[in-house]
Amino acid sequence: MAREDAQMKLRLPEVLKNWITKSAATNGRSMNAEIVSRLEAAMSIEEEYGDVREIIGELSRDLEQIGNKVDILWSEYHGRDPYNDDK
Repeated sequence: MAREDAQMKLRLPEVLKNWITKSAATNGRSMNAEIVSRLEAAMSIEEEYGDVREIIGELSRDLEQIGNKVDILWSEYHGRDPYNDDK
């Protein structure tokens, strides 16, 4: 029975090829199966959560807001500016 999967040639940097080879051996898969598995996982994550760069941007903005709130609470609690603490 002939396979119906699409085929393509793929060029990889040697370091990446070695990494995939090692990872495939660790996971008991061929290099092809390892690449397919990882691409499927990456696509699934992106489909569920969106573009990782956007997520990181949102998290960065959230952390900045949290940091600002912590600074305000710190200064209110201690009655002084947390950035100019002259004691």
